[in-house]
Amino acid sequence: MRLHSDIKGYDNSAKDPITYLKNHLEAILDRKKVSEDDKINVCILLQALDKHAANQIIEEHRISEPFRVFADIIEGEERVRTKGWKRKIVGYDMITEEKPWFAAGTLLIKLAKKYYKGNAYKFRIVKDVADFWEHNDPKNDLDDHADIYDQGPKGFSNNDLYRWTKGWEFDVDPLDHRNFKSFMRKRVREQLKYKPEIVRVKLVEKQAEDKKLEQQRLEVERTEKLKKQEEIEKLRSKRYESIDNVSRDPAAYILCERKKLFSKVKNKCNTLYVGESLVFSSRVSAYQDFSKPNNELVNKLANKLKKPKEYIVERLKNNVKIRVFRFKCLENNDHRKEFEGYLIHRLNPLLNTSKRNGFYKRSFIEKKPSDEDYWEDVEDTYRDELYEYGDSETIYHVGDKKFVKRDSEDGEEAVDIQFQRSFRTWINKNNLTSRMDEWKEDREKFFESIL
Repeated sequence: MRLHSDIKGYDNSAKDPITYLKNHLEAILDRKKVSEDDKINVCILLQALDKHAANQIIEEHRISEPFRVFADIIEGEERVRTKGWKRKIVGYDMITEEKPWFAAGTLLIKLAKKYYKGNAYKFRIVKDVADFWEHNDPKNDLDDHADIYDQGPKGFSNNDLYRWTKGWEFDVDPLDHRNFKSFMRKRVREQLKYKPEIVRVKLVEKQAEDKKLEQQRLEVERTEKLKKQEEIEKLRSKRYESIDNVSRDPAAYILCERKKLFSKVKNKCNTLYVGESLVFSSRVSAYQDFSKPNNELVNKLANKLKKPKEYIVERLKNNVKIRVFRFKCLENNDHRKEFEGYLIHRLNPLLNTSKRNGFYKRSFIEKKPSDEDYWEDVEDTYRDELYEYGDSETIYHVGDKKFVKRDSEDGEEAVDIQFQRSFRTWINKNNLTSRMDEWKEDREKFFESIL
């Protein structure tokens, strides 16, 4: 970026940015009359020189910091030599001069220069002075150095898993190790954790774990929401009823005689008629008043016995009793009709002409399949119909992070891990966690839609 105006009277051949800036400043200050552009240029130049001074201070600190670490050498050497001082380990290997290995010459300073970062690394060195001309507003306070602060330099592994900003790299301190070889071995072991290929695998695993946690969180929210809805529905069910359920009164019934007048010996329990009804209260009204011309029991007996209705009504008065069966299972229409056939078969009533061979099963209503049955069926179908097993001699074990023989115990575990990962992917692809009702209604149609 160029300055606001061309300035005459300075050395334009200076290659050093600072010399170039000083020439600009001197040329402007030598002028008798200063324009508005010159004032702006003076502010920009002063800012740039101020930044350069700050950079020099930072560089001096970075050069001197490793030498400050050397202060620990004197104290450490004296304690090891005179008092047998120990730090985190049993002791230190001694060298020819009877000094700890890190106190030999300037070894610790050299290590600190290469592997240590102190407070000076909180600042960022600005290499291009032109950045100040482009990004700094001359109206700002000249003492504002906020833009020289940064997160600090990165470590050797510039990835999302590791940032070296202060202290010893990988947190490996030479004073915690017996000798130089032990120190470097520890560094290599830590460094291998951040190799690019390992980092990629860890990032993928981290993303998968984050996705899993997010799914679990959403599932918990969905479950809580459903639970709350169920509680609300329970409260509503106590206050309201379905208009269809108000009239429902499912039952099976037996009409019998107190004295044997019309029934025969073969009609057990003096049974006249066996019936069933979804609304028993309205059904029983058809038998109550014998004087009505449309009384169903009177009409049935008149047709059966070929007798006048007056004759039948006279003998039915105070001679009819009823047995009513109300079970929860009788709410099912098919079950209730089957139960009626069973009673007809056992009692042989006088007026019933159908369902003489009725048979009743206690297990008429089948139990609903459980969640375990659903997932077992889905997994078996995926294993038998869709999944293809490999035939290589070796297979990669995700947990151990190495290839193992397929026919070994670890190989069988690796095969199972790969199958389960593929199975979960297939489940998510077909949204099978929320399609259990389709499976319960029609299994064949359900599997046709996903195969």
